[in-house]
Parts: sequence; structure tokens; C-alpha cells
Amino acid sequence: MAEAFNNAVFPFYTVCLNSNYQPVLRQEKMVADALGNKLNSRRAYKILCENFHMDELAYETVFCIAINASAKVVGIFQCGMGSQDKVLVNPSEVFRGTLLCGGSRLILAHNHPSSSIEPSEADTIQTKRLIVGGNCIDITVVDHIIVGRGGAFYSFREHQPALWSPEII
Repeated sequence: MAEAFNNAVFPFYTVCLNSNYQPVLRQEKMVADALGNKLNSRRAYKILCENFHMDELAYETVFCIAINASAKVVGIFQCGMGSQDKVLVNPSEVFRGTLLCGGSRLILAHNHPSSSIEPSEADTIQTKRLIVGGNCIDITVVDHIIVGRGGAFYSFREHQPALWSPEII
């Protein structure tokens, strides 16, 4: 799948329960990224749209990209699906999946089927909860992006960097 030296291939996982009701990862498919460099928010957007059509989904859906300390993707998993205008995200599911993938950092992404990329108050509160929770267990939330249509996305890190401020946390 990855022919050129700069191509990256990484797994997409589903978090499942084994026969002892313990969370485990099940690899669903391999995801290709032609750039193969360190991950940033724009590349995360492109990966999710090209591989999962996140910009076309009819319901709000949340994906997490687990990243290692070198900013390399170690896994992608879906951690929430909601209605046309809201989705609930349980931080423990986000962090559990990240840890199971071997990640120490993450980029969270969810879509807005309305195409508006403006965050709601609930989106901002959820982002702050994840940043604070991640800091408690040494998992860095690198960014939370909102995916719209036609190449549009909103980066909390870019537009609301104060959420990562120690005074806020």
C-alpha cells in the first residue's frame, strides 16, 4: 500500500470487549497517508476526510488519532456517534483507546453535518475537560478539530490557544 519512502500507513481500530469484558483493540483496516510526515491539524483533517469521509457524514461522529511522543500516528479509532447536531464524548473512552494504541498524545476530531465549523459552547467545554483530564494522566491533547465541508475545519489550538494555558487548566 505504501510504495514511496514518504508514505505512511497506520491502523484503524475498533475498541471492543474480549470474552472477559476487558477492552481490547481490533484492527479494522490500514489507513494510508501519502505525506508520511509528522502529524498536524491540517493533515489530521485530510486523513479523516480521505479515509473516513468525515466531511460527508450525516451524523456528528467523533474520531481520535492516537500519536506517540515523536508525533507519529499509532492508531485511529471512532469514539462517538450522535445525532445531526450533537454527540456525547466520554473522556475515559478517548483516553482508553489512546493508551491501547500506545499513544501519549491525541488529536480529537468531530464533524458538524450542518457545515458550520463554529464551535458550540458544549464543544469548548468538552475540549477543556479533555485537556484537563489528559494532563492528569500524562496524555497531551494536541488539538480538537471540527470538520466541515469543502475543506473547512476549525482548530481549537489555533483559534482558542488559551484553553491550553496553565491558568485555565
